Amino acid sequence: MRVIPGTVAGLVGSVLDEALFDVTTLIREGYDDARSKELPLIVKPADSRARSAFTTSLVERRELRSIGAVAGKQPKGKPMTALAGQAAAGKVWLDHRVRATQAKLDRNLRQVSAPQAWAAGYTGRGARVAVLDTGVDATHPDLAGRIAETADFTDSSPEAVDGHGHGTHVAATVAGSGAGSGGERRGVAPDARLVVGKVLDDLGLGSDSQIIAGLEWAAPRADVINMSLGGYEASDGTDPLSQAVDAVTEQYGTLVVAASGNDPLDRLISTPAAAASALTVGAVDGADRLAEFSGRGPVINTNALKPEIAAPGVEIVAARASGTGIGRIVDERYTALSGTSMAAPHVAGAAALLVQQHPDWDARTLKAALVGSADRLEGADAYTIGSGRLNAARALGALVPDQAVVNLGAGGAETKLAWTNIGARDAAVALSATVTDRLGAKAPGAATLSERRLAIDAGGTGTAVLRIDREGLATGYYTATVTARAGGRTVTTPVAFYVEPPTVELSLSMKPLPDAPAEADIFLFGQIVNLEDPALFATTFYLNRDGEGVKVRVPAGRYSITGSIYETVELQRMALTGDSDIVLTSDTAFTMDATNARPANVGVEGVETTPVAVGVYFEQRARRGSGWYDFAFAWNDSARAGGVYAVALDEPAVGEFQAYTVAGMEAPGPSFYEVIKAHPSGLPADASHQVTAAERARLVRIDQRFHRLDKPETTTGHKRYGVNSSGRLISDTTTWDLSGDRVDYVSPEYRWIDEAFYDDLVTQEAPRRYAPGSRHEKVWVRQPLRPDWYDDPAELVGGCAPEPISRTRGHLYVELVPMTDQHQRVTCFELGNATTALYRNGALLGEVEGSVGDFAIPAERGTYRLVHEVDNSGWLPSSTRVSTAWTFKSAGPRGTGSAPVPLLSVDYELPLDIANRPAGQDAAFTVHQAHGVARQRITSFGLWTSVDDGVTWKTVPVSRDGAGRFTARLPQVAAGQAVSLRVAVKASGGSALDQTIIRAYQS
Repeated sequence: MRVIPGTVAGLVGSVLDEALFDVTTLIREGYDDARSKELPLIVKPADSRARSAFTTSLVERRELRSIGAVAGKQPKGKPMTALAGQAAAGKVWLDHRVRATQAKLDRNLRQVSAPQAWAAGYTGRGARVAVLDTGVDATHPDLAGRIAETADFTDSSPEAVDGHGHGTHVAATVAGSGAGSGGERRGVAPDARLVVGKVLDDLGLGSDSQIIAGLEWAAPRADVINMSLGGYEASDGTDPLSQAVDAVTEQYGTLVVAASGNDPLDRLISTPAAAASALTVGAVDGADRLAEFSGRGPVINTNALKPEIAAPGVEIVAARASGTGIGRIVDERYTALSGTSMAAPHVAGAAALLVQQHPDWDARTLKAALVGSADRLEGADAYTIGSGRLNAARALGALVPDQAVVNLGAGGAETKLAWTNIGARDAAVALSATVTDRLGAKAPGAATLSERRLAIDAGGTGTAVLRIDREGLATGYYTATVTARAGGRTVTTPVAFYVEPPTVELSLSMKPLPDAPAEADIFLFGQIVNLEDPALFATTFYLNRDGEGVKVRVPAGRYSITGSIYETVELQRMALTGDSDIVLTSDTAFTMDATNARPANVGVEGVETTPVAVGVYFEQRARRGSGWYDFAFAWNDSARAGGVYAVALDEPAVGEFQAYTVAGMEAPGPSFYEVIKAHPSGLPADASHQVTAAERARLVRIDQRFHRLDKPETTTGHKRYGVNSSGRLISDTTTWDLSGDRVDYVSPEYRWIDEAFYDDLVTQEAPRRYAPGSRHEKVWVRQPLRPDWYDDPAELVGGCAPEPISRTRGHLYVELVPMTDQHQRVTCFELGNATTALYRNGALLGEVEGSVGDFAIPAERGTYRLVHEVDNSGWLPSSTRVSTAWTFKSAGPRGTGSAPVPLLSVDYELPLDIANRPAGQDAAFTVHQAHGVARQRITSFGLWTSVDDGVTWKTVPVSRDGAGRFTARLPQVAAGQAVSLRVAVKASGGSALDQTIIRAYQS
């Protein structure tokens, strides 16, 4: 959302950066009024006279000589018009925040052939690699003696100490000695020297100007600069940081290696990776598959091919900075991280090997050698992995391309290519060229070479002209891969080009639903997506009732133009409208027309139902690329008033399309129906659905019981999400003020996520898929609440799921569910005062506050006791104090992997009524064991009760009722008495659980 004052509207874009007025950007980067009284700027004046005028208005100024600009902060009270006027025809940018490009987790030197390069004598000796990042832990054994210089540009650590961990991990991937692991975890260039600039703070954040300053410092000091960082938005390489990269590369010949970013959508290459001179690196996993997080091209506006190369970036194990906890900690010295941040330093290290071999090579030659020698990944899209995955040894060969990647754009028809033979013998070189689109389909005859064979003398250069024939090629992005082979040596050059169609003007307008109230606020959010390739064109648009419409130029082709019209009054209405497959060959006026939209009504034959939620939803995918979706939904009174409408959306001839009608309905009983109707051939004109008797017979039955906490003025609610086969949430129904029994019926073939609310807190289960006609039971908010561990293998939607408790050879990670009503349910809160301690063979290893902890442990087998104490008396009259001790035996797994630990858990099935008061005496207890470990026989189960808050205890006889289930008859207590419980469980493999719950329930 942008807010642009009328006084500067004419300057936006040409002089003033649009981001200065983008509220979403300012909030995301922490520059909103609530968090910042100043606006950080980068100002590039038109001339020296303008420079002297504006420097007085900026505070904390920093010269950025590489781009002829000044960075500083401007108080928000000072009008922007003054600064814009002083800058004359120059440019004023927002000094964007930049982040460490770390995703989630892994690995491997053998994958990039580093050992072969070392065997040939190349270890990076004599080369200098700058790492611009969060600093470095210079005390780490892998980095001791490796660091030549450090500098801080964050004003937070004069010695550039890494309090985050990202920079240390990156630095060790470049040039770690492996001393901390007996040589197991060496960097790609273990004998290179490091120049470390701390440009990101200990939160992993920094600004453009800090990084530019670090870049200017590093460029004359290093042969290679690694930048495992990036912005939030796509760039075309004209932003200040990208300009600085190009400038220092030109001035010093230093190669800048940049991570492509961790936004896995087309055209989201950000700064500094978008810089033309940067060697931009994507990530692959250990099997050379594109990492799901890896940033993809092409570059916006220029359509340039990036990333240009890929390297391992999943589960990379490298140095862990002292006192930091990012990643999957392996032991005191190492952690595993994933991201293009981890891929880039592999390439920077390989560049250092080349510098050792060829100290006179400049950035252009280093880049060409690395890109040209990458291992090709057959069938992969060049706009995601460039020329292929890094091969550090092959880059040391005798045949070197003179160019890395050639970008011909939409108009270039030919390019002259060259190869240099740096070997001692003459080379006979065979040339070939293959053109493919982004799906890997070949285009025979689209590329020709002027020469098929070259004879290149030792030390000489051979050339050939590549010509591109676009005739007959469909619109889109292509790569001509030119391969040169000589004596078993193969190098490639990707030549990217674009087949551009004519553009047409698309004029968009809106017609609302019939009988729209005059006072209603009516608006539409829509999207336009090219169905051949969203990278060709994809955008969103906004229309409102009183607006003039929207005009946009798009490449001629096949599109989906869809959107949702919102009508907001006391009762809201929504309408899904548009066209899911329309061919645009000329200027077109298109109306987002809801006048013929029909209401979507849902019911169950033979059952009187009342809608709580009704929706129409679709998801669509083009021939390639990521999918998108849209919907019209109504809840509660708006749903009961029939507030959902839709027009027909035909099944497209290209890509994939799936539409659904969904509803949640109350019925007598009480009962509840949650149904999803898939429309197999597009969205029909009438999206209504009546559940037939045959469909009803296939519905899944879930007998639900809703308790309420034994607490004044408490309520219980329930929410259920429906998840389709692609993992999208397509249904969402909430019901409130529940107590007692309810029979729910849900559609099979889908996954369902259930959660309950109590006192505005939430507990959630992982997604479940149920067989048609099956029957299940769920009980919610039955006391006692207690801490637990969670390891459900089904992936939970949302950010509340803790990681399963697991260990590596030197580290145990603990993350508990603070309080839950049932095993394998998670909660999004921690309101009690808790501590967690770990003992090994009776000795305390460590203690932390809260329910999350990292503990250093030895690899050898031992007996562990994990003790968690929580005091809930400040917010909960029941479960006021809970003490839990988990005992288990464990040894470290081999290598750097993780392994689960054999924990036990108990579910309490107490005879409590809806208000969580006693309604009988017969109780049952179920013992659960962790996934991924050997099953143990439960050898004993003990139960005790107390009516004096744990001062004295009474043993309760227990009977076994199956392998892990036990029953007991609880004693009757006087009215008003609180009952505390203690259970003790032992298993054959040495695991045990001892849990004491003070005031588990009250009579």
